[in-house]
Amino acid sequence: MHRNALAVIDAARAIGLSVEVVEFPAGAARTAADAAAVIGVVEGQIVKSLVFAVGDPDDHATARPVMALVCGDDQLDVARLAHAAGADGAWRLDANAVRHATGFPVGGIPPFGHSSLLPTFADTRLRRFATVWAAAGTPSLVFEVGVDALITATGAAWAELAASTDDDPLVLAAPLTVTHPRPVGRDVLGTVPLTARPPQLSALPSVRARIAAFVAILVGGALGGLLTYGVMKVWTGRTSGTRVGVWTVLGAVGCAFGVGVLVTLVLRAMSEWRSLNHAEDLPTVLGG
Repeated sequence: MHRNALAVIDAARAIGLSVEVVEFPAGAARTAADAAAVIGVVEGQIVKSLVFAVGDPDDHATARPVMALVCGDDQLDVARLAHAAGADGAWRLDANAVRHATGFPVGGIPPFGHSSLLPTFADTRLRRFATVWAAAGTPSLVFEVGVDALITATGAAWAELAASTDDDPLVLAAPLTVTHPRPVGRDVLGTVPLTARPPQLSALPSVRARIAAFVAILVGGALGGLLTYGVMKVWTGRTSGTRVGVWTVLGAVGCAFGVGVLVTLVLRAMSEWRSLNHAEDLPTVLGG
């Protein structure tokens, strides 16, 4: 279980909640559209945990961080957030400031369990749902919670935060948060089967990595063939023949297959590491 998930579970337990963390494929929720496609829901079944600074726009040194909880099909109106917080203005914090205030990377910020106490404001349109899902520490981890329980746990104050269609609000990506009974990922213990994966997702992090993997397989096959040929030459005393040729080919294929498996595992691990430790560098929708 990822350390961020453990931190969220412990924080929930400390405030009287019992949550079950579910993990989705790395990169599956980089946009609200991706999240809706994976889960099979509309964007309205989403909650965003957004961290902003409020205060005097001309004196950022005196600003304080706050959290806004907004539905995924709405956009945050920063003027309304500033008004709710009793401040002159509100603006978005950078990734480092967000991590410092919450202890979590952008894209995986949960609504509670932060490293510092954040005043929290919840948009009234959240009342449309009985339960919501929230980020659990990384872009791939989420958990379900009742709206009433969420408000109690965060101590959030209700406010009108969503921008009207006539406004020109700051457009923000929505975190992956759903109210859907069908399990669509796997929980952190691996007990829930994975039932959906977008076709654009790849086990390899980049085109360059694919090329490197292909070259490694070719080199591994060539070295395996040469090694097998040398062994057969010493063993049989012959440099040609059907037996030597067959074994050379088998050695090349076997080594290429082994290198291919190893390279695939390494690149999958690299992809997961990048997702969990560099979430602030990705365009993700899991909160922040």
